[in-house]
Amino acid sequence: MTRYYRKSRRSRLSRTAGKLFPSIALVLVGSAGFYMAMQWFRTDAEDTQALAATEDVVAITDAQNPATAPVAKLAVATTTTAPILQTEESSTPLVSAFDGQHTGRVQRYLSKNSADMVVLAYLPALDMTADSYHVWFLKDGLADVKDMGQLAPRADGSWVLNFTAGPSTGIVDPREYQTVVIMKEPNDGNNAPSGNRIAEAKF
Repeated sequence: MTRYYRKSRRSRLSRTAGKLFPSIALVLVGSAGFYMAMQWFRTDAEDTQALAATEDVVAITDAQNPATAPVAKLAVATTTTAPILQTEESSTPLVSAFDGQHTGRVQRYLSKNSADMVVLAYLPALDMTADSYHVWFLKDGLADVKDMGQLAPRADGSWVLNFTAGPSTGIVDPREYQTVVIMKEPNDGNNAPSGNRIAEAKF
């Protein structure tokens, strides 16, 4: 009886073990698969993070080194260059040396290295065989003066002179000459100013 019971028990255990073996094997295989999947997922995640970090480093490097960054092509706008020489127009009144009244006007057209001047004056009649009205350009008092010519009479009783102050007349920079003086000069061949002021204008 005992021998039969032991034999029967071993048979039951064998059958039970045989039934449990597939389940255990399935659990082990599933666990191994799960472990491998986790390892793969972690590796893939790490690779993704590493790639992202590498791209960030490349982006930062490119930002710090503009020479290595891609250069965008920009359309170059065509501009028209403004003229270098621009004429400045100004005018100032002629003031009589006798009574301080306005007795005419001086118009100036100033460019880079020359000035076109127009002097219009209302002055007394003059015996032009003996005297003439000369226009002097002054730099600093009478320290540097230039005779720009003599006024010509007009039919309405006024006097006029057009002249250009520039290198051809010995004036390098006409902006340094800010005073125009009209003097009554005797026709005696002396080229020095007489000092007989009739009127003047200051810019």
